[in-house]
Amino acid sequence: MPDRDAANPFETREPRRSPLRMGPTWCALLTLYWLLFPQPTYAYIDPGTGSYVLQVVIAGLLGALVSLRIYWARIKDFFKGNPPSGGNDPDKHE
Repeated sequence: MPDRDAANPFETREPRRSPLRMGPTWCALLTLYWLLFPQPTYAYIDPGTGSYVLQVVIAGLLGALVSLRIYWARIKDFFKGNPPSGGNDPDKHE
């Protein structure tokens, strides 16, 4: 019995899809199912963890504020269209 591909090499076939390959639709459906029907979790988050998370959030906000304070003049000059006021200007001599 001749092979089907060898009988007509010009015949176009759709490529076979692997059953393990999941498309974006299936991934979205599985994610939605996972979010809508959570399994019970027997875990414990102690107060120390919550305190640590609060410290990290406060430190991040304070770090952002300090960075903004340091670079505030450069940010204002950028939006006003002024050239940067750096100390490395070769035209200025002491």
